[in-house]
Formats: sequence, structure tokens, C-alpha cells
Amino acid sequence: MTPQDMISVMLDPDFQGDGELSNDLLSEFKRGFPIESLRPLLTSSNVHTQGSAAFIATFFWHELQPMLREIAALLESSETRIRFDAIEAIQQCTTGKDGEVLGRVLLCLDDDWHGVRWKTVGFISLAASWQLELAVKHAAILCPKSAFAVIRNQFRLDMDRKTIRSLIQNDDPILRRFGAGMAVRPRCVLLLEHVDFLSQSADPDLVRIAESARRGVLTGINTSFASRVDFVPQPKAAKRR
Repeated sequence: MTPQDMISVMLDPDFQGDGELSNDLLSEFKRGFPIESLRPLLTSSNVHTQGSAAFIATFFWHELQPMLREIAALLESSETRIRFDAIEAIQQCTTGKDGEVLGRVLLCLDDDWHGVRWKTVGFISLAASWQLELAVKHAAILCPKSAFAVIRNQFRLDMDRKTIRSLIQNDDPILRRFGAGMAVRPRCVLLLEHVDFLSQSADPDLVRIAESARRGVLTGINTSFASRVDFVPQPKAAKRR
């Protein structure tokens, strides 16, 4: 089956989803089949087709930029897995001109499904500094009289412990989730006391975030873990020749 044949199958109104076919098409895109051919799948009215397209999109980066509008539309999908994958794809292909889309990602802190909320916390933790700054700014613009406006007023990339804890203990779940994202956001060293503090929360979302951080899911691959606030990683001594 050619890549175009695969796409034709997925565009059939009766398509019910096919994981093997999705992976085969992904392989074809990786081999050089034009990624632009993903666009009709992203805009299909069939949620199974959209789901396959969203899944494939998570494996690409800047190549998706021309299709950002179509991917961002998936944030409104009725299917939770599609919204989940859309967040990851958006994080990988946005530029400094895409603040409004990044703001819409942050609004997913208020999603109905805990998995999408968890993925949004992952965005907060792993986004580039400029992405997070734009997301905070534009979420507040999109929802000016909401918790997102409070977040913008308190946000700093180097947010201190006191502010993080006050967010985690807030009555508003959106503020708690944002605080959790900042608590596990890598700063070369991730303080385990922040993770322990999340674990003690009565909010199940925050407990799940703490468990994920301990497994390294929401942190960078080079993140070190420390149990003390005054821990400062020391550079390795250069070997003498």
C-alpha cells in the first residue's frame, strides 16, 4: 500500500481507527513522504482520522509549523486523547509569533479530563522559557477575569518557594496545577522537597504530578534531584593531562 493509499483509507468516512496503519504512515513520513499530506487528516470530520493524525504529529517538530492552525483546532476536540496529543505537537512546533495558541494550551489546565490537565502541567514543566512566558501572557488575555490573570500577575521564571507553595495550597484548582508545574519545572536541580510537598496535597492531580516527577516523566533528561534547598551542583574537576 502506498502512502497515498493509506491516507485514502483514513479519509474514508467509515474509518474506525487502525494503529498499525497509523504507524505505517508515520514511517512513510519519516522516510520523506511530504508531511503536508497530513493536513487533510487533521481537518477530517472523522475523530478516528483526527486521532491518527494527532498521534503522527507528535513525532515531528518545526515541519508542522505550516499546519499549526489545524493542530490548534484539535484542542477543542471532544476526544481526550486528541487534545492530549495536540498539546505535545503544539509545544514542538510553535514560534515566538504563536502566543495565542500557547495561551490556549495553558487554558487546558481547566480541562475536564485529568490526563489533559496532566499533559498541560507537563507543558509548564518542559516548555522553553519563551513559550511559557507567552502562554502565561496570552492565557490571561484570553481569560482576563480568571485564575489565568492571577497567574500572570505572580509569574516569574525564577518563581520562589514561597510563591510556588502559595499556589499549590490555593483553593483554585487552576492555580494549584500551575504551581505544581512550576514546582517540577527543571532548574538544573529539582528539589525533592517540592515534590514531597505535592505528594501531601489532597488534590489527586497534584499527587499524580508528584509521582510523574519522581519517575522523570515531567522533567528534563539531564535533571538532577536534590533533597536540600542549599544544594548546588559542583562542576566536575578537569582531568590532568
